[in-house]
This record gives sequence, C-alpha cells and structure tokens, in this order.
Amino acid sequence: MTVPSSSTKRLRRAIGLRKLHHRWHLAQAEAGQVVKNDGHGYFIRILEKVQHTLQSFALPAEPSAATVDPEPSGEDVTVVNAFNLLAVEDPVDSSGTRSGQDDLRKTCTLDTTEDSDARRIEGEFAHFCLLQDLHDVRVYLRLLWQSYSEGAGDLSAISITTNTAIDFVRNLQKEFEAAFPGHEPPEFPICPSCRSRITRADDLTADICLVSARKALSVYITSSLVNQDPSKNIRQVAPALMELYSSTADRASMSYEEGLLQDFRIVMSIIPELQLLVIRCPRGVQAEHEILRGMRELVQRKEPILWVTFAFQLYLDIRHILRENVVCAYDDFMQSTQAIKDNVSKVLAFHADAKVRGNNEILDQEMKEALDVITYWTVEDFVADRRHGLMSDSSAPYLLPKHYLLKRDPLWCGLLLYNCRLIAYESMIATANTWLTILPAAHLYNRLRHDDLLESCWSDMDQVFRTQSIENLFVGGLPSTPLECAKRISLAMGYRTAGTDGNGRRLDIRLPTVAKVRKLKTQIPVHESFAHRYRDESHRVDFTPTDVEKILTRASPETARATGIVVPERAAVVCQLLDRLTSALEDEVTELMFDFGELHTICWELMRRLHAELGPRVVNWPYITDIETKLPAFVLALIGVPAVVCPRSGSELLKDAGKIVDEFLGTRGEAVLTKRDALLMDLACK
Repeated sequence: MTVPSSSTKRLRRAIGLRKLHHRWHLAQAEAGQVVKNDGHGYFIRILEKVQHTLQSFALPAEPSAATVDPEPSGEDVTVVNAFNLLAVEDPVDSSGTRSGQDDLRKTCTLDTTEDSDARRIEGEFAHFCLLQDLHDVRVYLRLLWQSYSEGAGDLSAISITTNTAIDFVRNLQKEFEAAFPGHEPPEFPICPSCRSRITRADDLTADICLVSARKALSVYITSSLVNQDPSKNIRQVAPALMELYSSTADRASMSYEEGLLQDFRIVMSIIPELQLLVIRCPRGVQAEHEILRGMRELVQRKEPILWVTFAFQLYLDIRHILRENVVCAYDDFMQSTQAIKDNVSKVLAFHADAKVRGNNEILDQEMKEALDVITYWTVEDFVADRRHGLMSDSSAPYLLPKHYLLKRDPLWCGLLLYNCRLIAYESMIATANTWLTILPAAHLYNRLRHDDLLESCWSDMDQVFRTQSIENLFVGGLPSTPLECAKRISLAMGYRTAGTDGNGRRLDIRLPTVAKVRKLKTQIPVHESFAHRYRDESHRVDFTPTDVEKILTRASPETARATGIVVPERAAVVCQLLDRLTSALEDEVTELMFDFGELHTICWELMRRLHAELGPRVVNWPYITDIETKLPAFVLALIGVPAVVCPRSGSELLKDAGKIVDEFLGTRGEAVLTKRDALLMDLACK
C-alpha cells in the first residue's frame, strides 16, 4: 500500500497546528489546570505515532519549481484574529436590478467532480486500517484463549468476550462499506503489520492475517454453494477429517502449503455440521455464536465476507492453541452442567419431601423444564438428531461420534454453559424468595451474632450479606437493638407493624402483605445484559463498543478492572474494552456459581430443627398444624417474642437457639462455598 504525499502533508500540518493550540492553552491555563487537561498533548502523541507508521508507506515527494509554503511547526506561527481582517462593505441597494446577482450566482458554480484516484487511495488506506484493527483484536483474543489453556480463565466469560469481539468486527465492516460503497478489497486480506513482516523477513506462514480462513472458505463456496442448492447438498464430514488434532503436528516447522492444508482440514471438519444447522434451524439455535451466524450469510450470499473470514480465522487460532486438548472445553461444559443438574435435582427432591403446596408447585415445574433443557444438551445430541432427519433411511448408522461438533467447538460450549448457569442461578433465587427461607435465617443469624450468642461463623450467609444489599435485606441498615431486630424482620417478611404499647414491650404484627416481602436480587448485571443475545433464539442482538461500555457502567468499580493481559497498543481502545468485559464477567462467575438452592435447603432444615426443639417454649405460638408452611413465621416469632413480650425468659430461649445454630453450622456453615470453590479448582486444573 502506498500513502499519497498529500496525506502526510496534511498530517504534518495538523500536528503543527495542534502543538500551537496546545501551547496557547498551556499559556492561558492556571498552573493547577495543566495536569488536569492534557487532551491536546495526548492527541498530538497519537498523531505522531500515526505519522511514524505511515512514513514507510509514503510516496516520495516530487520536486516542484513552485515555491512551497513551509508547514506550521508550532514554533513560528502567529495566531491572528481573522475577524480583524474583514472589510465592512456598504449594504447593497435592494432597488437595483437582479441581473448582477444572477451573474454572480452563475460565476459561483463549484466543481464537485470527485477525484476518483484520490478516493480509491483513501479507500485502500481505510481498508488497511480496518485490517490492522482486526489483526490487533485477534492478537488480544489469542492471548485470552492462551490463558484459558493454562487454566487461568473461565470458559463462558472468554466465549462471550470472543463472540462480542466478532460483533465489533462485523460493525466495523458495516461502517467501512457505508463510507466507501463499491470499494474492491484485495483478494487476500493482509494487514500492514503482517505485510511489513513478510517484506522484511520473507516469513510467509499460514498464520499471516486471514489468509488461511479466506482460502478455505473460498474453496468451500466454490465447491458447495455456487450453482448448487445448499439445502440439498449437505455433505457429511469425511472420516479422514474426524481427528481432533495431531499430537505430533508442529505448527512452527510447517511450510506455508502444509499450514494451509492443515487449516483447510480443520475448517472442513466442522463446516458440514454448521451448514446442517443453518438449513435445519433457520430461526437459529440456542446460544448461537457468530461463526454459525456467518455461515448463514455465506449460504445466502455465496461470496467471501470479511467478518465471517475473521470469525473462522479466530476459530483456527483457538484450535491451534488448544490442539488435541480442544475437548477440554467440552469437558468443562459437561462437568459444570452435571453439577448444575445435581443441584437442581436435590432441590426438587427436597421439595417433594417437604410437601409444601401452592405457588411452589408452579416454580418446581419451571425448574423441571429448565432441568430438561440442560439434560437435552448434555445427554442428547442436538446436531445428530437434525442429521437423522435428513437421512432417507432413519435406521442408517450415524458415522460421527456423539457430540462431535461440541467437542470441536469451544466457543459454543462456553455460550451454552452461560445459558445453563444463568437458568439455574435465576431459578434458585426465585425458589428461595418464594419459600421465604434465606431471608428469615439471615435475620436470625444477625440477631444471634449481635448478642454474642454464636461461636461459629456462617460463611455462606456472610457471602449473601456481601453480595446482597443490606438495605434491602434488613429494610435499612443492620438493626442494633432487640426491638429493632423484631421490627425489621416483620417488615422484611411483609408484615405491617402497628407499633408498641406505652411500655414499649408489645409488638402488634398484622397480616402480611406479599407485595412488600423483601426478596433476594440477582447480582450479575453484566451477565444478564447478554441474556437476550444467547437465550432467545429469535431476537439476536448486535453489540457495539458503545453498548458494552454502557453494560460495564452497571458493574461496580471492582468488576471494571482489567485482567492484566497486555493489549496491543494500536487497538488499545477496543482491546481494553474487551479486557474489561472479560474481567467483569469472570468476577461475576463466582456469584453465578453460588448455589442458592443448597443454601435454601440448609436454611429450611435449620428452621425445622429450631421449631422441633424450641417450638413449645415460644409464647403464644399459634401454629400447631401444617408446620412446614409456617416455619418462616416461627422464626419471626422466635426473634420477636423474646424482645417485646418476655425478655427475661426470652434471653434463655435465644441462648439455646444460639447453641442449636452453632452445632448446625459446625457441619453446614460453609457447605455452599466449599462446593463452589472445589468446582472452580477442578475447572482450573484441567
């Protein structure tokens, strides 16, 4: 690519004028404002970096006999008020003829003929800049997947970031096509960095930019799409391409042709399955990623598309990083979803034993449906079922092994894992809110801890205190007196308190107001922002950098930090945004994997035991039948009665409650955190 001298000339002039403007601001500003406003200095440094990059591609300046005005360097330019040079003319006589004005209008016709060569060169330069951005984003994503291969990243978080990056690339291509309609891109997309490396070191490899993916897709388009009906020409994967990855393959020592052949085999090992999903699932599949979405556009347009080429090249990068361990992503998906299925099954079994009816049955049915969805993706083979539907002989054997595509598609595994985690997390919080288990247990724990009646810490409940809003759980700050504790739990559970008598020792608790019951809230705003993108098959959403920036503002400052991966300097804005997104997602994973379902059952068992041992001692406890549905109200009575009815005997009652809770927490106090941390450790040690 060649950069016209006119472009470098304008760039030098812009730098000079910026420096002049910067010095004027420094001279006018106060001393304390210099450090606060260095926007011009930062922009000048960026322009100088661009100038340095373009110098190697600039055309040599042609000698001219004409006198050339020197470019402003910022040293010898004097700022002149242009308004001082204006000449004030007398107003034109409106009674004069219009012929002079018509002649003037004719002589002011502008030549709007566009310089086609300049426009073409500008388009080439913009396209090279686009390719450079794609290259830098690809470099960052390769580092991200390298960290995953070393056990330092979460599969679902990295998958969401990767898919979002492809969204960015598609939007960049749309912006380029809108700015330069009809521009003819080069046959093989090579960015300036790779072109410079090839020119200087003669280092031609299959990993240069997007060449491998472009060649592979071009062959596929020519052989399977052009002049053919894709819906009637769905091939099966050749047996020779079923190998995951050759453990003896040395990518670094391969020649250019050998590397291209390896990449072609990898791409063609999944394209028939992707084409099958495109034809059989026209409305999309659950957690559909951009690679499959790109296949849909390839089948329709039957020509190479830049962002689709980028998506497949990224897939090749992931395969080369994970090599034969590409199946580890599938193993992570299966291990994590198995843990989710076990958790949901335990909660459903517990509910069947408790025999609590009402709205809980509806919620249990929703949990069963969610469990069916997770089971379908992990036990059944979604792609194989679609393949069997196309076979003329349904009894014919299916050549590919079970979950063939999932084992070769880490990106899809990560997005499906995101779906399963989100379904389980939301359903478990809804269950705890409907049964009203964690909320009264939290108030009891706070009351006993405030009165120094506990020797043990409830680590799982402390985690709830850290993540949930104290103001929401306790209807304000933490209560500090027994009477305040009684009032707060009444309000939190939806009861209306009518106050106390003259002695301040009677608490009139009226009927509950269900709408006012305080509920646990989900604490994963970044994950929830992607729910419509991956959970709703018919409402796919394109994310732009502006959209992601808005999503991250919903996260706390702690979750907006960076992962520590060094991002490419040239594309720092986009890559840093992706890095912050990854960090925010990974910080929310620990909350997403917190099993509120198990904590729900633990709290219910604790309330059962408290009622069994202390129920007869609670004054005026009216409930003697159907106790399973009244356990939350019993905890309310346990906290409220000793505070306002009989404080002396009540103090002994709470001491005994503290002993029961201490003994219970000795074995169950950190069960949820222990299980979560063990699963995280297993996933990291793959």
